[in-house]
Amino acid sequence: MRSIILKQLRAAESATNTTLLQMLRLISTAISDKDNAARLAGLPDGVSDEAIRRVIDTMIQQRQKSVLNYEEQGRLDLADNERKEIAVLTGLLPLQLCQEDIRRAVVEAIKNTGSTGIRHKGRVMNELKSRFPGQMDFKAAGRCVEELLR
Repeated sequence: MRSIILKQLRAAESATNTTLLQMLRLISTAISDKDNAARLAGLPDGVSDEAIRRVIDTMIQQRQKSVLNYEEQGRLDLADNERKEIAVLTGLLPLQLCQEDIRRAVVEAIKNTGSTGIRHKGRVMNELKSRFPGQMDFKAAGRCVEELLR
């Protein structure tokens, strides 16, 4: 993810989309801060792609809250800016699996783990989390696992 963000940042510097450029700079700075903290903690390679995804997820959640606040205050122009930033951030994340694909992945994970009952839900979820990090809504997957294991 780090290399994708840096490539997009370089491309955005020559483009006229200021929202994209601002968001990419903000993300790049946040990643650098996390990298520095990780290096101080003894991780020479910095943070993982999963940590970068969590940073982006946090930024999206912050902006979603801001949209609600701005709409309540009648500041629709600011809410629109936040929505544009959310679109930029969402575009950086891996594509999310649809409900149909989640169900297929759950069925496959159940077969791979040999799970036979609801008590094996943890095994199935661990399999899904290792195979699809950041690509699936794990709450929806959990509901699907429960449904198929009952």
